[in-house]
Amino acid sequence: MPAGADDDDVFDATGDRDVAINDVSVVAAVEPAAMEQFTVHLIAWAAKLVRCTIPKIYLDRGIREALTKINPVSKAAPFTSLAFFCNDVRKIHGRTSFAMRPLLHPSLVNGRYGDPTVYVETLFEKRDLLFDLGEITSLSPRKIQRVEQIFVSHAHIDHFIGFDHLLRLLVGREKTVYLYGPSRFAERVYHKLQSYRWNLVEGYRCDLVFVVVEVETPHSISTTRFQLKKAFAAEPVLSNGKFDGVLHHAPTYRVSATILEHRTPCLGFALQEAAHVNVWKNRLAERGLPVGPWLRPLKRAVVEGRSDDHLIHVDGSARSDARQVQLGELRDVVTVTAGQKIAYITDVADTAANRAAIVALAENADILFIEAAFAGADAALAKQRAHLTTVAAGEIAREASARRIEPFHFSPRYAGEEEHMLAEVMAAFRGLHA
Repeated sequence: MPAGADDDDVFDATGDRDVAINDVSVVAAVEPAAMEQFTVHLIAWAAKLVRCTIPKIYLDRGIREALTKINPVSKAAPFTSLAFFCNDVRKIHGRTSFAMRPLLHPSLVNGRYGDPTVYVETLFEKRDLLFDLGEITSLSPRKIQRVEQIFVSHAHIDHFIGFDHLLRLLVGREKTVYLYGPSRFAERVYHKLQSYRWNLVEGYRCDLVFVVVEVETPHSISTTRFQLKKAFAAEPVLSNGKFDGVLHHAPTYRVSATILEHRTPCLGFALQEAAHVNVWKNRLAERGLPVGPWLRPLKRAVVEGRSDDHLIHVDGSARSDARQVQLGELRDVVTVTAGQKIAYITDVADTAANRAAIVALAENADILFIEAAFAGADAALAKQRAHLTTVAAGEIAREASARRIEPFHFSPRYAGEEEHMLAEVMAAFRGLHA
């Protein structure tokens, strides 16, 4: 495996393997004869970095066998340990290629039948996300206290009941939490908060703040602030602000939303991780270029799509005597890997308008979490309740060109039939449904 990385994500490459690793991504190409040996090294390296899991993924047979030999797990949950690193496995020129993006780790909190909630852990950061806020008592207090962004599709009880548990854990801590929801969502948060008495909060040393952002229309948002030390009185911050589809933009990811119909406005979300830029140390050495802080502006310029004549100051400063190199001369010292895309869709009627909006939002998603409340045979009931069937979920994921589908929100009427429900979803996803 390559030598360890420094803070600038710079790596060596040796032998016939092309391997680039940084703290959030891995790209590797391995000759077939070396596949098992490489997998051994990869698992050993991954084990040192990651202690979390996500649901099983689908690997080709050879990789499955190698992983099973190295890391045997229970039959009930195969490949849930470190196999998630390999969420893109392809054959390229007779070699196996991995595209590994371990920065964002999503998981269904309550399984496929429980309240809809997806917890997204961000590796190497202490800022996690929730999609919907159903029952969350199964999450540890530590995990809940790490959450800073919560994206709520709508305020039906199974999507918002967890707010009280969140509130109870956070009162008395210095914390700001951003909540995003559909029209009139701030009003519902306000009534939740005002159902409790806050007459002693002036004695608290720490303050808790909720910033609630509503998607009012497809083109406008509003923001309201609720502060513990002000007894959670509603403080309007922004009204009729411009909305371009992006709800939150962070350095490492952005979250987009669209308004869907569930006989009430219901939001669908897409989480897009930023591209990963790896710098090759051996190629820097060939150019006589040093490792240093100047690599960060280089990577930023690549991600921002700067032109080839854009000047990079090699020593990281803007002094006139600094060595300057055009970006076009440096492109071959970096490797760019697209970031992971995760989409979350729940509680939507199966209409042409909803399908079109979901496909546009979730297009080319690496993972699509999508509700499949009813079996295909119960399409009439699904229409009556404004939910998707297993067949509709699979068809939508297929049309969106999602690479992996994670169906959830199964109705309890199908308890004990999870395998059948999954089979219906996958048949439609693969285009096999009649």
